[in-house]
Amino acid sequence: MNNWKGKYHQLAIQSQFLMLFLLLIVSFIACYVVGMIPILFSNSTDLSAINAQNVGSFKWLQSWSSIGVFILPSILFVYLTESNFVISKSFSRNQLAISICAMLFCIPIINYLALWNEAIHLPQFLSGIEDWMRASETKSAVIMEYFLRMDTYSDLFINLFVIALIPAIGEEFLFRGVIQRGLNKWKNNPHFGIWISAFLFSALHMQFLGFVPRFLIGGFFGYLFLWSGSIWLPVIAHFINNALAVVLIFTSTRNVGTNQLESLGATSEDGTLVLMCCFALAMLLYLLYEIRATKKIPS
Repeated sequence: MNNWKGKYHQLAIQSQFLMLFLLLIVSFIACYVVGMIPILFSNSTDLSAINAQNVGSFKWLQSWSSIGVFILPSILFVYLTESNFVISKSFSRNQLAISICAMLFCIPIINYLALWNEAIHLPQFLSGIEDWMRASETKSAVIMEYFLRMDTYSDLFINLFVIALIPAIGEEFLFRGVIQRGLNKWKNNPHFGIWISAFLFSALHMQFLGFVPRFLIGGFFGYLFLWSGSIWLPVIAHFINNALAVVLIFTSTRNVGTNQLESLGATSEDGTLVLMCCFALAMLLYLLYEIRATKKIPS
């Protein structure tokens, strides 16, 4: 197997991206089939529409699909094109603390932008596209509503794994660890790689009413990666963002807490709070940049 390690290192970046695309297709099909096997043998699960009885099967299939689309092809791609895997790089405690604080300050900003993005309407001649987009959002919301119904701590831990951990690892491996780094090498411009990968990150979620906040948070993850040199900082920040939503919904439904964090910045009266968070976020990102400059991490 070591004969394949870094075998395609000399390929042009365009050819490497084509190989990545093929790996995505093959890996997705393989993992989807593996995920479907126990469902097919159960002979009792109808996946034509999600409901309370089959939501567990949907979560199982979602996990395998995410592994097939994000994690497995990313690992295979890096193995085939590089001799050293990027996940081996570490980060400092200061970088970790600053990144976690920055992620928390991002939450009101994300909520505010999501509210603004949702209120955007396309021109009249594109009304058909807008209707399709909003219908897709409604369908996704119904699926997520079933996913986020949690009656026990087992449900909570399953959702933390399916909704928070797997996407955090997989999406950061693919969009930051593979696509962003590949684009950086191609154009020798780290900012180009960050924002193109952030665009793809947001677009491929197929949730257009949240495109802008997801695009910007993708850029945030990209700079965490650039200024730390470690893929694990954006993975941790991504996990915190997803896990907070899951935990807050769980506590609010059990009447042991409220979901106020999810609504911070999501009203027109929260402008001052959002501006303060933007200022705090800018200062924290500057600190991360200064640490990166001190450590002389290459772009």
